[in-house]
Amino acid sequence: MRDRINDLVGDAEVYLVGGTVRDLCLGRRPVDLDMAVRGDARCLAGGLARDLGGTLVVLDPAHGAYRVVWREDGLRRHLDLVSLPGDLEQDLKRRDFTVNAMALPLWAWEREEWPSHLIDPLGGRRDLEGRVLRATGPRSFRDDPVRIVRAARLAVQLHLRPDPATRRLMCEGVQGLQEVAGERIWAEMTQMLADPCAAAGVELLDESGALDQLFPFVAALRQVEQDRYHVEPVWHHCRRTLACLELVLSHLAGGTLLFPWGPAVIEHLNRPLAGDRPRRALLKLAALLHDAGKAAGGFRAPDGHISFRGHERAGLEYVDRVARRLACARREHAYLRRLVYAHMYPLFLYLHRPVERITLYRFFRHLGENAPDLLLLSLADVGATHAAAGRWEELINYQSFILEMLAEYFLGERRRPPRLVTGHDLQEALGLPPSPLLGRLLRRIEEAQAAGEVATRDQALALARREVECRECG
Repeated sequence: MRDRINDLVGDAEVYLVGGTVRDLCLGRRPVDLDMAVRGDARCLAGGLARDLGGTLVVLDPAHGAYRVVWREDGLRRHLDLVSLPGDLEQDLKRRDFTVNAMALPLWAWEREEWPSHLIDPLGGRRDLEGRVLRATGPRSFRDDPVRIVRAARLAVQLHLRPDPATRRLMCEGVQGLQEVAGERIWAEMTQMLADPCAAAGVELLDESGALDQLFPFVAALRQVEQDRYHVEPVWHHCRRTLACLELVLSHLAGGTLLFPWGPAVIEHLNRPLAGDRPRRALLKLAALLHDAGKAAGGFRAPDGHISFRGHERAGLEYVDRVARRLACARREHAYLRRLVYAHMYPLFLYLHRPVERITLYRFFRHLGENAPDLLLLSLADVGATHAAAGRWEELINYQSFILEMLAEYFLGERRRPPRLVTGHDLQEALGLPPSPLLGRLLRRIEEAQAAGEVATRDQALALARREVECRECG
């Protein structure tokens, strides 16, 4: 890659900048590249797009910012180029954080002595070594408030700690988030939520006041008193639910003898739900939003018990607000609604054990590929409640139930059983015309298979015949 770029660059003055140099300093091989060009960045970007068989995307023509997107080894890659308007060091000082305010001449890339050619006017490499995230100056967040969310992302991804001055500047700049496009906020937030340690990033955003600006109902959730089943306010419970979810996922990722299907869970959650945003990022957002409906408050019974009956449905209004604010894709929005609305369903099944085979089949059929996500959310939700109250025996019992359900999804027979008859078979055997009744009969046979009531073609046809006779008698 370096040689191909050097051949195209020729004698042009080009620098690696931003995250690319930061990754080099961390000993990581950069996946995507950021470059600053002295001169016409569009011309170079166009040449790279042709050579790589990719696409040229105009990001900001006024500032000479372009992106080249291509696929390599089955993966989507991109390279960003921007024209240098003036002095390189002044350009670096206008960036967001010191760890992103470094540059390296392109010709020095992959040379052994490259550190001696590093351009680092603000001490970014020193901050990386000290694990410090430092804003480049007092106007960093006022110039672009989305950097507040980026600070949380970089803190968790790179294991950095914002210094006190940066924390103060974040708090002072949160009101500016109201003017930032939702797409930009969501792009940063999904990357943060996808990280295994996203709970730390959420804590940083919460402490800065950023979440109150993005999700105004959070302020109400902090104050809502809960019933005797819970021991902490709603918002504390929601954040604990996220932490419990990350703990569960960390255990499953190992694929131990107890959870041989654990890696299959992680692979499932790593799949994109929309664009290149993975399911696990949306699942973690659902963990934060699952009890949002309680912001409307509950009602107190004569015995003093507080009920939040119907909070699942009430939560959909808040999900809609969040999805609109973040400009979520339609599929992401639908996913959040499904999980928040159904988040009590696994607990309902647990409380009404034993779960019949037909009930289990209907659960998996209704939830489809969202079933494992809902089970994980429920385990984190109930786990957070029991952990906060120290009810460990109850937690262990519920954990066993959910893990059995997950094993059934990944290892069991939850998938659609082999079809015994077709609609054409039903028409011929029962003399039925084409109609919606055929679909209903096929679904009834499928459920009977899952319940172990029928196992052969003849049994399926006999069941269909009885169903038709009952309908005619009715």
